[in-house]
Amino acid sequence: MLISLLHRALCFRYRMLGGITRVTSIRGLPVHYVEFQNCPAPVLFFVHGLGTSSSSWVNLFPHFKDHYHIVALDLPGFGLSPPPSHKPFLTIPEFDSLLREFVDAVLPEQFILIGHSLGGWLSMRLSAQLPERVSHLILMNTAGIFHQGVEEQKQLFTFSRMGDVRTLLTRMWYNYPWYFKPFLPAIYNDLQKRRVSEFVATIQEEDFVNDSLENLSMPVSLIWGKDDRLLSWQSVEILRTKLPHLRLRTIAHCGHVPQLEQPAMLKKILEEVLSEDDKRGFHTAASPAGRLLT
Repeated sequence: MLISLLHRALCFRYRMLGGITRVTSIRGLPVHYVEFQNCPAPVLFFVHGLGTSSSSWVNLFPHFKDHYHIVALDLPGFGLSPPPSHKPFLTIPEFDSLLREFVDAVLPEQFILIGHSLGGWLSMRLSAQLPERVSHLILMNTAGIFHQGVEEQKQLFTFSRMGDVRTLLTRMWYNYPWYFKPFLPAIYNDLQKRRVSEFVATIQEEDFVNDSLENLSMPVSLIWGKDDRLLSWQSVEILRTKLPHLRLRTIAHCGHVPQLEQPAMLKKILEEVLSEDDKRGFHTAASPAGRLLT
């Protein structure tokens, strides 16, 4: 309940900043998203990580909303988007199908795709399937790369007690903030409610993106919190090997969630990365509107 209230409070803040909260129906699923349309183009499409929502971008929206058309969804089962009625969560391939239909329904012909962690994983899969739609892929501490030891990362998402969540959060942050600690019981209950451990258990080796990286023909930028203790630096090395055109930026004294831990540095890096698109004169049309959230 507490986490849901926080999501709704952030939606209210987005509306105060000029954003519009919308819902569109994808395969009968109501998918919530927030949109800032102060600028018609370019379009930035944000895909969040596991266990969070569009709320994870709260520090970025005020900075970019007047210069870009922003769309950020809550994946089904997270934030204000409910899971399917007949099952507790979507699998990786099911997220693929939903994202493809979402971009067809909501986004223009081309867009810049920004994904963090699980969102980066899904963004790589989407970009490999629709390379003509994604003009620039920007990844932040992305998951989805198979390497030796990746099973250990999956085990971190097996929550049998609250201490397991504390361990996970400590691994995620370079410096776990004190003001998050009182929310630990609420975070634990929310992760249990959303069946995060069960979702992670369904992931198979074929869900990883190693073999499809060659299809990423668009510019790809990788931003990495250099002190990430949740995901291995091996992921970065594999991406650099598979994607010779990859542009890598690192953030020191930063863990797995740079958008929350080092937002000022991330804003600076994003400005530099996006300015390269501006120099190329990239523009897209505005997106069709969904149904207003009530």
